[in-house]
Amino acid sequence: MQDLAHSIWPELGGLTILPRQPFYELAKQKLSDYRNSVASEAVNAVNKFMRSARFKHFPAERAKWVAWALSEEHGFPFRYEKVLTTHTDTTRKIGAYRHKLVVKTLAYHVKRVQKPVDQMREHPPHNALALAVTAVERALKMWESGEFIPPKSRTEENKFSDRLWGRTANQYMGSIVSLSEEQWEGILQLTEQHARGLVPDCDDDGSDTDTGDYDPSAIPTSGGRATIEEDCEFDEPQDHRLVNDGRADRGRQ
Repeated sequence: MQDLAHSIWPELGGLTILPRQPFYELAKQKLSDYRNSVASEAVNAVNKFMRSARFKHFPAERAKWVAWALSEEHGFPFRYEKVLTTHTDTTRKIGAYRHKLVVKTLAYHVKRVQKPVDQMREHPPHNALALAVTAVERALKMWESGEFIPPKSRTEENKFSDRLWGRTANQYMGSIVSLSEEQWEGILQLTEQHARGLVPDCDDDGSDTDTGDYDPSAIPTSGGRATIEEDCEFDEPQDHRLVNDGRADRGRQ
């Protein structure tokens, strides 16, 4: 924190920043406010998705989708923009960390820091993405029953804290740091579009366009949060069945 403060405000000179000092406590509170805002953004995005026409009157379908999306055995498929099966019953995962719930949440970070996405390409926001995907996982867990059951307010379980979620974020970071420039380009392009309001939002209650099919049993066993399994987006087979579609299209970018 001290090195960062001196790089931003060199006029601080030899100021030493220590716990319980005003500067330290203020910075700590600001970081806590930021984390909580990211968590709230994820909850809002997930709630809108779960209350859309896709699941509107079917709590059992919500619960089934959430169980599949958060399955460690299946590699936490909620991270992917598309998961689909071909006519030969092989499964393809496309667009790691590009599911709309993830990029919608990451878009909050872009708007909050007010930094052009072009300036993020050289140094991608690894920590922000890990925080965003962790916040989405937390929000999805509130729908595990098929109904929205958030933690009780003013309890430890309600906090989006390092103690409760730091390990999860670090596990995601294991795969995020291995993302290629091409993968980051795809993530940042979608994030910028959401941040600028350029992506049509089809999760409203009256929409029936986000009705992609899925089959949890079709997803192969893979690693956990620290790994990703992504297929090339190009030369996709023409005969395939969509398993999970993060952008409500039918297998095209």
